[in-house]
Amino acid sequence: MHKSMNYWLVFTTVILVAVTNLFPLLAQENQSAGSIILPVDADGVQRGTILLTSYEFSPNSIVITAGRPVELTIKNESFLVPHNFVISNDTLGLHHDVSVSAGDSVTVQLFLTTPGQYVFYCDKQLLFFPTHREQGMEGVLEVRSEVSS
Repeated sequence: MHKSMNYWLVFTTVILVAVTNLFPLLAQENQSAGSIILPVDADGVQRGTILLTSYEFSPNSIVITAGRPVELTIKNESFLVPHNFVISNDTLGLHHDVSVSAGDSVTVQLFLTTPGQYVFYCDKQLLFFPTHREQGMEGVLEVRSEVSS
């Protein structure tokens, strides 16, 4: 009985390692993230949705206009995997770190006045495996003075 438990533990560990390392490869092959320019709604707010899937943001590049409010809906489409949305810049006093459980969504509101590129990422991690960011789960929020479609 004890010997079979060891085999089961080894088998489970091998499967877990294989699946964890396979998901980033599948995400890279199926990259549909792309880039979008957030439109300005009638109320002056730029709204968009970011989907969180297996180790990627979709879209992973978002362009906004400086000096206008932004409302991002962050939706986790993963079946079991929790993710988060982190965007930070100490110089601007910008710091958001919101957790999004599997199947849930949250709304993040931003107001950026300084043009530039700001990296957002997920830093969740399963045990001793690389973080989701280390596995490629990051994107860029580009703030422009003027955005032309």
